[in-house]
Amino acid sequence: MTPLRRLIAAILMLAMQGCATVGGTAPGSVADGLRAQGVVELPIEIRQGHVLVAGRVNGRPGRFMLDSGTPFRFFLNRGVVPLAVGPEVGRGRAGSGQAIVVHEALDLASLQLAGLAELPAAHGAPANGVRAADFSFLQPLIPDFLGFVGAPWLAAQVFSLRFAPAQMLLADAGQADRLLQGSARVTLVRFEGQDGPLPYATFQLGPINLRALFDTGNPGTLQLTADTHARLVQAGALRCMAGSPVTCLPQGLRHGPQVLDTAPLPLTIGADNRIVLGTALLQRYVSVWNLRDGTVDLRRALSP
Repeated sequence: MTPLRRLIAAILMLAMQGCATVGGTAPGSVADGLRAQGVVELPIEIRQGHVLVAGRVNGRPGRFMLDSGTPFRFFLNRGVVPLAVGPEVGRGRAGSGQAIVVHEALDLASLQLAGLAELPAAHGAPANGVRAADFSFLQPLIPDFLGFVGAPWLAAQVFSLRFAPAQMLLADAGQADRLLQGSARVTLVRFEGQDGPLPYATFQLGPINLRALFDTGNPGTLQLTADTHARLVQAGALRCMAGSPVTCLPQGLRHGPQVLDTAPLPLTIGADNRIVLGTALLQRYVSVWNLRDGTVDLRRALSP
């Protein structure tokens, strides 16, 4: 789990107070497009393992990160977007030491994703399901970072992610089968619960069960106990490369009988065994997400 994700999990209980799910929408919104067409495409780009979509907040252009581990509809970056804010609803520190103070966002005149309008707020009123903090320290990675698109927004529709070419499709429940076209199922993952903000299922690596957390906002990580690490290396189920951090390539990561591919993941030695499956795995598949039903369908693209 990244320092930022640990921070979000730590402030979740405080900051979720008053946070609403998707409500009404403005003309030209994603919901309008879904009602009219059934499927809407959001152009995306992949940068250092993060899924980004162009947007605007109060007319300021930039990029959002799609993050299924963020518990708010939108979590805006006050370092790029000047915003009036309401009461503080949570605070903490990033792993690198930066203080994070979370506020309600006020006077959100407009918010767009790929040119499609999302909820504005009435003048002086809290924006529905929107929080704000200063994420200036992320701007070396994404100079025009507007903030995060979080799980409540993503859960309002079924969506698919493809990485080559980069594409995100959104569908309402009645049109979800259209997202399966051009691909074949590898495995259907049914989430067993939530671990902090992230959904999880049980995977296997060698003789070991791993809690596998799914996260669109994270390339991925691997945490093992010292004993498990030694057992997996000895069994040939883990190939590790020296460095800072140490990275390890799982050999034969399984969901049920199905073996899955992933890129090497940074390793930490910790109190339990878990793997965060982010873009290091997702980039190898077409993934179709239904967060309301608690599933992600991992699929192979078919040749044209």
